[in-house]
Amino acid sequence: MKKLITQLVLVLAFAVGAYAQQPVTGPLKIAQVSLLIKDYDEALQFYTTKLGFVKIADSQFGNQRWLTIAPPGQKEMAMVLVKAATQADIDMVGNQAGTRTLLVLETDHFDQLYQQYQDKGINFISKPAATGWGRQVQFTDLYGNHLVLLEVKTSHR
Repeated sequence: MKKLITQLVLVLAFAVGAYAQQPVTGPLKIAQVSLLIKDYDEALQFYTTKLGFVKIADSQFGNQRWLTIAPPGQKEMAMVLVKAATQADIDMVGNQAGTRTLLVLETDHFDQLYQQYQDKGINFISKPAATGWGRQVQFTDLYGNHLVLLEVKTSHR
């Protein structure tokens, strides 16, 4: 009987261990991304008045602020504006993706938005260019992060 109980315990332990190693299934999505900033109000001003984002949430919690923004109508994901607090954070402001693109803004109205961004003084670091997947132009935000305005070809959707 003792041998049977020992074998049963081993089988159950193996089954529990195997179950625990199973991959997570079901829906998973990116809800928010964080952007390190120097100042809440200047970052909010840039992203809302220059790029047309909208403020989703703005709450004060003691000396911390929860500030999220997103393009109009975007419900799947928001960008959290996070004030740099440490020297390491401060050093990353404007350089979160290094020399690569931090954020891609996709649109079906490329020419119209490009003109609006030019009129608002956005700093473009490239000219609009046709690519294998559509048209794009690179620009920077107020801190120097690289962003892309992209219109995807219908055949690549």
